[in-house]
Amino acid sequence: MASEQMVHMSQGQGETSYARNSSFQKAEQNRMKSLIEAVIADLCGSSSTLLHGKVVIADLGCSSGPNALALVSTAINAIHSQCLHLQQPPPEVCVLLNDLPDNDFNTVVKSLVMLRQSKDPVS
Repeated sequence: MASEQMVHMSQGQGETSYARNSSFQKAEQNRMKSLIEAVIADLCGSSSTLLHGKVVIADLGCSSGPNALALVSTAINAIHSQCLHLQQPPPEVCVLLNDLPDNDFNTVVKSLVMLRQSKDPVS
């Protein structure tokens, strides 16, 4: 039986880790922020789209480095901003994360906790 080899970035904080070698990805994410904000504004402005209840965001390939939750954070901020603009309460946000089995999800979970703690309640 042949074994499969998965190719992935080095974990942790070392010199060859994704955390230290992901500046290209960060630059591309920065370019995508305005697109995400525009799409969410368009969705929220549509009469057929209601943000009552729950919103699900899936990040398929979230990694475990400093960029892991950048776009998720952008989407959540855009949803909250639109809800404020429309004077409606923000929905519950469910974030689904998926990546290679060897990624350090402990780091991702810690990032989620910090992301949640950094958000002030929207009134």
